[in-house]
Amino acid sequence: MEKARTHSGARSASEYALQLIGFLGAPTVWALEFIISYAITQHACSTGQHWELYLLSLISGSLAGAATFIALRNLRLTSEKDSSDGGTPLDRTRFMAISGLMISAFFVMVIIAEAVPRFILSPCD
Repeated sequence: MEKARTHSGARSASEYALQLIGFLGAPTVWALEFIISYAITQHACSTGQHWELYLLSLISGSLAGAATFIALRNLRLTSEKDSSDGGTPLDRTRFMAISGLMISAFFVMVIIAEAVPRFILSPCD
């Protein structure tokens, strides 16, 4: 349900936070997943417990997918008549939603592309 806006198109702080999560959530999750997997690979290889890497991939994919759905929600809250050329706050909101959806979808694919070899090959090779 869309929240009521003032005549200027102002949104609440929680809506701005959702815009940021939709825009930056998936890239942030990917970066953290990349750093954490690099840090725990040696431990996983020395102990033979690869489930930590698998779990990290599943959690990262889920969080990035959630950011993608938040970006999609943000896009659905904007109307078709709002353009993305940036003339008004609503136009900028629509631009952020479209950009966030594309960025998030891309990073979900990146996380999946990095996870597939972990499940097929040994991370220690």
